[in-house]
Amino acid sequence: MSRALKSLPELTRALLIALLTTYTLTWYEPFREFFSFSPAQTLSGLRIWNIVTYGFVEEHLLHLLVSATVLIVVGRLLEDIWHHPETSHSSAERTLELAMYLLFVTAFSSVMTFVVSFLAFMTLKLHPDYLFTSCSGFYAGNLALLIAFARYRPDYVFPELGVLARYAPARMLPLAYLNTIVSLVPLEPALWLPACISSFAFLGSWGYFRFAKTLQLPMPEVAGAPAEFSLLLLLPEIVERVLKRIGFLPATSAPSSVALLDVQANASARDADRRRSTATHLLEGHLRVGNTNLEPDVASNV
Repeated sequence: MSRALKSLPELTRALLIALLTTYTLTWYEPFREFFSFSPAQTLSGLRIWNIVTYGFVEEHLLHLLVSATVLIVVGRLLEDIWHHPETSHSSAERTLELAMYLLFVTAFSSVMTFVVSFLAFMTLKLHPDYLFTSCSGFYAGNLALLIAFARYRPDYVFPELGVLARYAPARMLPLAYLNTIVSLVPLEPALWLPACISSFAFLGSWGYFRFAKTLQLPMPEVAGAPAEFSLLLLLPEIVERVLKRIGFLPATSAPSSVALLDVQANASARDADRRRSTATHLLEGHLRVGNTNLEPDVASNV
């Protein structure tokens, strides 16, 4: 177990340990209540820390297994992308930026859920149970990781999915995760918060990569990703075709997958040119050293 944890990148390992630890501590009721997010209790008790801490406290085994899977499979690959060797920043700065991204999405999701819940309560007569219920879990973090990976590797296929891999590339996973949670909304008030948090995490993560370009340390062009990150990239192509058919999108716009392939082809060409230039430079250096070593021998023979 310890060897497996050591093989994980720093942030992924820290998050996994945090989730495992908080899961064991949630059996202590005061701990769970102190760190969970509840709109009414956060307001009445001024528990500002809850807008962040809820996202790193797992209280259900199934949620823990899902979060651990996302961290181990996606988080590890994402950290490798984030630590791209051509990025000028240090490894610590890149890890910090990824951690700040996760914290931003977690806080943004809870704050927006807080606002929407109270607006719905005042205008739509939302039942008070929706305000007093509590929520905790790595919902926002999972979506943040999935969308970040979809931003840089949208057509990546996970071999762990087996025959489903061809139908579920990386760009489809955030929508599948969101749909799974939101589809449970009508069942009970306790699921209102996870659904809202997941929905705003989806939008917040996409908005971060769409608009906060100056904060992204692994620049998309350097990491081999498209410069723009359209929301359509996270939708199935059949949805895109339907939107074009009904006139919601211009029919002349190229499919996102085609544009992505063009960008990836250009990135591969640039990478090949860079490798060729490096090899040429090294060869010239070896030849120069060889000629330098031969000159004394020629002089002595003369």
